[in-house]
Amino acid sequence: MDFRKRSTLKSLVAFSVMAALPGSRGAVQADTTEAVLLTVHDGLKKQVFKLTDLDALPQQQFTTSTIWTTEPTAFSGPALADVMASSGLSAEALTLRAVNNYSITLNSSTLEENAPIVATRINGKTFSVRERGPLWVVFPYDADSRYRSEHTFAASIWQLTDILADTTP
Repeated sequence: MDFRKRSTLKSLVAFSVMAALPGSRGAVQADTTEAVLLTVHDGLKKQVFKLTDLDALPQQQFTTSTIWTTEPTAFSGPALADVMASSGLSAEALTLRAVNNYSITLNSSTLEENAPIVATRINGKTFSVRERGPLWVVFPYDADSRYRSEHTFAASIWQLTDILADTTP
């Protein structure tokens, strides 16, 4: 298959995937309250979360500047620690993956009671894949200088789709 055909095929597949994702503005619009937005698994056990499931967890909210936005923005959603506790899975390391297969591994000691959060809303509204959603791992960057590091920025994964809990000792 030549380069142009592969490129066209990749574009068609990417468009089809984007169209089917919750919050996308493609041909197919999914109901984000009923669609599975996040899967937490360890290879044996898995827990899926819809928006309603994430909204049922304790909610955190903060306004912060980011390197990706032009002004301070209000983010809200459950703490990642609460998502993990609700899944019933615990691990020393968590691999967070986005819709485009970008992934980052976090040590579970990074998780605090209130940060990072799995943002389900920006400025009080759900947000689409085009807007880095529908889930974005966000830290309160303005609250403490320790949240302004390369590692923290790399862990601020948007378009989050799944978390692998590494239970290997």
